[in-house]
Amino acid sequence: MAEALKGPYREEWVEAIKREVQGLHANGTWEYVSRDEVPAGKTILPLKFVLKTKWLANGDFEKFKARLVARGFKQRPGQDYVETFAPASHAECIRVLLAIAAYYRLDVESTDVTQAFTQASLRPEEEVYTELPDSLQRMDAKGRPMVGRLRKGLYGLHQASRCFHYDCAGVLQRHGLQPLKSEPCIWAPTKKDAKTPRQPIVASHVDDHLHMGEPTDILRTKTMIADHYDINDKGELTEFVGFNVNVNQEEGTITLDQAGYAASLLDDTGMSDCNPVGAPMDKNQKWSREPDSAAGERYLTDQERKHFRSTTQRLAWLRNLTRPDLENVTNILQSVSAKPTTAHLAMLKRTLRYLKGEPDRPIIYHKRRVDEPEIIQLYGFADASFNTEPKGRSRTGTVIMLAGGAVSWSSRVQRVPALSTAEAETLSMCSLARDVIFFRGLLDELGMPQPTTILFEDNQPCIDILRQDQISRRTRHIALKYWFIRDLVERQQVEIRHLPTRLMLADAFTKQLSNKEFHRHLDVVMGKTRPYEEIITHLRKTRGNK
Repeated sequence: MAEALKGPYREEWVEAIKREVQGLHANGTWEYVSRDEVPAGKTILPLKFVLKTKWLANGDFEKFKARLVARGFKQRPGQDYVETFAPASHAECIRVLLAIAAYYRLDVESTDVTQAFTQASLRPEEEVYTELPDSLQRMDAKGRPMVGRLRKGLYGLHQASRCFHYDCAGVLQRHGLQPLKSEPCIWAPTKKDAKTPRQPIVASHVDDHLHMGEPTDILRTKTMIADHYDINDKGELTEFVGFNVNVNQEEGTITLDQAGYAASLLDDTGMSDCNPVGAPMDKNQKWSREPDSAAGERYLTDQERKHFRSTTQRLAWLRNLTRPDLENVTNILQSVSAKPTTAHLAMLKRTLRYLKGEPDRPIIYHKRRVDEPEIIQLYGFADASFNTEPKGRSRTGTVIMLAGGAVSWSSRVQRVPALSTAEAETLSMCSLARDVIFFRGLLDELGMPQPTTILFEDNQPCIDILRQDQISRRTRHIALKYWFIRDLVERQQVEIRHLPTRLMLADAFTKQLSNKEFHRHLDVVMGKTRPYEEIITHLRKTRGNK
């Protein structure tokens, strides 16, 4: 802090500190008490100012920011705090909401609560005392510096996030919104006769709120929160939880990207001037966990390994939010991060070269077409690559589509070895079905009950296994927990349809593909092109067939 106040931006930092202090006083964050009033054995927490520059998701500078933070690591459980858990919205659920907004052409706006944690009261039984900075000090009758007894939360406290979440939840519930059972950070009306989807919808991620619905609905939810907290109304949604959002009402699309974050990753790794490649992995590339000494490979040094892990985790942040095209390669890089080799480092650099070519590649959700159903519908795709992983295991790839773009995707190694391709595909279908059941419940709570969800699979023996009740000598060894999908089929929650491999979108999540095949699938997954007409035609031809 001392260094910052001596630097070229001294006035900006001083102004940021003033704003922070004014907000703390306005919120009544603490009351001054004499040290004699502090119960014996209570910890008096020190405070410190933390300064940072805040940047938007697109890489643009936003503001200088100061926070008075408690050194909560000195708190003692059971004495200074009890419960600490606070839910946060999942990226998958936010993508579902944005897909719904695009499909029904709803408005989407955002707000954030200023100094959120300092506007929520602590529980009465939680007494927290703090030392105050010199600039905020007062003296008691004996001429000693007084301490602060916190009435509101403070950044750095273990329980601050939980206090704010439940305080804000109470505000929304008093105005008729209820949290969803499937996602407690999304609130919607409970009326059965509400609009489709139910409106207004509010989603929270700590102190950021997404408001969705008709303009009058959005104004009402903003007013709910503004009546209780000091908020910053950001208007139409342009970023949320780390990604850029572009709402195009004329074209009826909503796009998500992380162009700024991708550019900063390339700059930080010295790859901003590299030559781009067309796909993150070479179709002919073979990789192993162990170094090939004959090819001159070796394990990375400690410094190289640190760089490898850091870069891989940053790729994972892209993969988790808006880049399903990085799912397969990032999963492989993470699986070897404990002992990476020079071959793995080369794979990482190739991934960065691919990112250089398309740093702003977005996911696009589309409005409802005249030939599409009134109720938005899920579609799932599952695939597996048999016996391609260490210890004879297979890789599962799944993708779930909504409003013309992916809302969920995964590539992971199966936990048990499969004895046949059909068995590996069966395990993949099980993984997909689990995710689909969650999203069906989420959409149902939002007033969009789903008809039977179509799950696409390219392995006919797998489909036969899951459709038939009989157990054969070749399938009876499969664990019973994987047979729950048969129950879903019987209850008509899901229906499994065969799809030719050349149309299987999940194929890109299980293996290396040629550049042409990779982009052909990913263009559909990420909404650049609408689902293959061949898929729609195939679906119509087979509808009703078992």
